[in-house]
Amino acid sequence: MNKSAFSKRVAALRERLKKLPCDTAWIIQPENRRYLSGFKAEDNQLTELSGSLLINKTQAVLVTDSRYSLEAEKEVIDFEVHTIKQGLIEGFPEMLKRMGTEKLGFEEDHLTWGLHRQLTEALGALSPPVSLKPLKGLVEEMREIKDNL
Repeated sequence: MNKSAFSKRVAALRERLKKLPCDTAWIIQPENRRYLSGFKAEDNQLTELSGSLLINKTQAVLVTDSRYSLEAEKEVIDFEVHTIKQGLIEGFPEMLKRMGTEKLGFEEDHLTWGLHRQLTEALGALSPPVSLKPLKGLVEEMREIKDNL
């Protein structure tokens, strides 16, 4: 798929974000991640996260770890690839702070309770704190309308 295909999808997501109670969307569901970025790595276990997307009005970041960073650099065009060197909980809050995130929308059907609890604690400790906002069907609704890409 060409660069403009994913650019159009990300632009459409940004338009949808304007109407939601969050300033950054965190896309963790593998099919949604692939639809928006083209990143094909698979999550073979419920607790595995080969990559996730952070999208706000000006930035699009693919967050992954060193196991997938080379693959990510090859497969994604419109996203900055950020490789987490520590665990997600250690590096994620600071990344959100640098992005200017105040309200993080997350795919509520795809986040484990344990990770939600850990993130709530870590993000609440930031100054100013980042709040979590559940999102349902944000990308799935976009995927229902087939584009010619």
